[in-house]
Amino acid sequence: MVKLLTFLLLLKGPGLASQSHMPMSSSESESLARELLSASESGKMVEPPPSARRGFDLDTAYEVEGILRQWREAAGHKSVGRKVGYANRAM
Repeated sequence: MVKLLTFLLLLKGPGLASQSHMPMSSSESESLARELLSASESGKMVEPPPSARRGFDLDTAYEVEGILRQWREAAGHKSVGRKVGYANRAM
């Protein structure tokens, strides 16, 4: 799941920083999570990338990741480990 969140954040295009808009609603975040889960299961690409969508921001990325984590845990998957970012100078 961390891999997916990292992917979502890395897709930040020039449009994300320059957009001034309302954030995605909870129902839009859930719809995006459903779309990403389907894409993950089928191996297909998601078009357009989440970061190119109106309202997508860091808070939305975390919300979508949380929804996906809940669904995966409900399906019996278990999250293990932690992601450590190499951007941290202390590392």
